[in-house]
Amino acid sequence: VQKQATRTAATLARITVLRLIHEPTAACLAQRSNDPFEGKLLVVDLGAGTLDLALLDVGAGVFEVIEIEGDNLLGSSDLDEILFQHFVGVVSKETGTESIGQGLPGRRLRQACEELKVELSSHLSWNLKLPYLVGTKTVELSLRREELEKLAAPWLKRIQATCRKIGGRPARVLLIGGGGMMPAVRRSVAEIFSLEPSLGVDPLTAVARGAVLQAAILAGELKDTLVLDVVPFSLGIKLKDAGEGFAISRLIPKHASIPAKKSGTYTTTSDNQTVVSIEIFQGEKPKPEDNYRIGQFNLEGIPPAKAGVPNIEVTFEIDANCLLRVTACDAATKRERHISITDSHLLAPAQVTALQQRLRETQTNQERLVQLQKMAESLAGLVRDLAVTELPKLQRRFGELLHNYEHQMARYAPAPSDNLTLLEIYRERYDVEARAQLALDRWENLKKSAQAWLDRRTALDIGSAKIDQELAGLFTDGGTLTPRVRDGAGAIAELMTTYRRWTDVVEGLSVNPDGGAEDLARHFLRLTRYEEALSHFRRCAPISSRNQVDLGLEILARLRQREEYAKLLDIHLQLLGVTKPDFVRLNHSVRTFASSVVWI
Repeated sequence: VQKQATRTAATLARITVLRLIHEPTAACLAQRSNDPFEGKLLVVDLGAGTLDLALLDVGAGVFEVIEIEGDNLLGSSDLDEILFQHFVGVVSKETGTESIGQGLPGRRLRQACEELKVELSSHLSWNLKLPYLVGTKTVELSLRREELEKLAAPWLKRIQATCRKIGGRPARVLLIGGGGMMPAVRRSVAEIFSLEPSLGVDPLTAVARGAVLQAAILAGELKDTLVLDVVPFSLGIKLKDAGEGFAISRLIPKHASIPAKKSGTYTTTSDNQTVVSIEIFQGEKPKPEDNYRIGQFNLEGIPPAKAGVPNIEVTFEIDANCLLRVTACDAATKRERHISITDSHLLAPAQVTALQQRLRETQTNQERLVQLQKMAESLAGLVRDLAVTELPKLQRRFGELLHNYEHQMARYAPAPSDNLTLLEIYRERYDVEARAQLALDRWENLKKSAQAWLDRRTALDIGSAKIDQELAGLFTDGGTLTPRVRDGAGAIAELMTTYRRWTDVVEGLSVNPDGGAEDLARHFLRLTRYEEALSHFRRCAPISSRNQVDLGLEILARLRQREEYAKLLDIHLQLLGVTKPDFVRLNHSVRTFASSVVWI
């Protein structure tokens, strides 16, 4: 059934499958490429979800599969679940939280259990921390290898029980799959076959390497190598038995070599029966209903006759890809019907075409979702990163500086390059102000539109019947909106650059050094050029007015010069009308007051 489903998936994806190969068989090919071993080789493949075993006879370039066994419901993920349930109980007891196995905490705990299992394959003990797993509490998980093996004991016994199904005695055991890296698994397998598993091939890449070698065989690049596979389950048809019940007539037995072909002759069970139903089953159970039905078809047009007279030949044929063709032929009329079990759904060509179209649509939708995600990130980034509020601030600062320049024009001595910029300012100032207001108005609208589009994308229902139309609408609207938002952001950024350049020029204009020190100090203070303001203030000595003291204190405060500020304040307390407290008397008063208070 797995092979059938694999071929179906390949057909829908428009991939031509040349050959399907069992994973253990592929691993055997990989092992043989490293080591010229000849004899019976058992491959034990313990993956995440299944345990597969294959016994092969290897020699002189021939790989013949003798036996295949396994358990489709046993894998290393089962051990993850055992560890998870163990630590759910431990953490719940420690934290008093009953729902620790659900939601994000459960996902984090499950991942931690898998990491613990992996680390304990190479360490005798391991611990890891999960910060804020329960509220603000950090949970520490700690486990020793012997504790892990004790928890895994029932799971290891199931592995051994599956291994015991192999009837032959191998000369070498090859253990592959992620689960095979666990020391306890290696010991368990070695105990059954009295053989230490071989280390001749990487257990994680063996199957992939073997598949490449199989492709080389099919391409003719690897000669003198032949892979002979076997049927993993018996195959037959449903029959009515003598007791009016039903049984299985097996045409191809389990472990028959592939390719295989076998026929059997059957007849009718009722007089004048003109139609027989051929039901195909795989499995080893005696009753049909306990096995897996893999197909059914009817042979019609049988000439009327007494029950048991017609001869109907049923032929089972399996090709090298383990794909089954069943044919039923009436000996009298040579009328024939057949069915090919090439996939698990027996799809008609029209169904294959429809599913391929749905697959293409799904892929297209996935690509659009990825593009929408990128578009949403771009829009959100533009709205978030553009500091629109900086433009009005720059406008106000520039206006203050220009106003100061116009009222103190006689104090300035602009350089020729400054005069060119000032000419530009007076020529374009009002136009730039108008453009800035228009850009801000437009940006508010664009920001609102972008947020509405982002909300639509967030509310998108992937399972909706109208998902195609919704995606197309979002994609079209987003494609139009994104360049508009980008243009709007670019316009504001350009205006901010202009205002910063103008501000820098006006703020940095050279000042005529002629004039009173106090006036120059006040001028540079207005320009926020505090170092120059302090330099001119220091030329004001001796200080003779309260206004001069206030000027000096403000400049020193702007420069964060605390010691000089305190010194200037202390010197001119009388000029400022400030009385300095007598701290000796104050402390005495405080102590007197404190001693009179009854503390309760």
